[in-house]
Amino acid sequence: MIALVETADVRCGHQRGKVGLTGSQSLVRIDDVVVLVRPDPERRPIRGCPNVSAMTKACQTTLQVHVGYSTLVRIDGEPIVLDNLAGVTDGMPPAGATYKCIDPAQRLVSASA
Repeated sequence: MIALVETADVRCGHQRGKVGLTGSQSLVRIDDVVVLVRPDPERRPIRGCPNVSAMTKACQTTLQVHVGYSTLVRIDGEPIVLDNLAGVTDGMPPAGATYKCIDPAQRLVSASA
C-alpha cells in the first residue's frame, strides 16, 4: 500500500467529483507535501460530481471511511491514509455514492495496511 499525501487524487464513484483534501498534521511530509492521517478524508468537500437530476443528489461531502487507514503506521497517534482508501458520500441514490483514491500523488513511501 502507498501512503496518501494532501495532493492525492480522490474522487467520488461518479469519477469526476474531486475531493478537496487538507492534511491535519504537520510532522511528516513526503516531497514537502503533508501525509494524510485519520480523519483527513472524512467530511471533505466534493466538487464537480455529475450525478445531478431531479431524482438524484450530487456527491458534495465525503462521509466515513470504510477502508484505507493503516493499522500499523501512525503519526502523532493517528493512522496514516493508504491508497486502498474507500468510503461513502452524501450523494443519492446511495449506489455510486462512494469515493476512492485514484492516485496517491507519491510513490516514495509505502506502508502496511
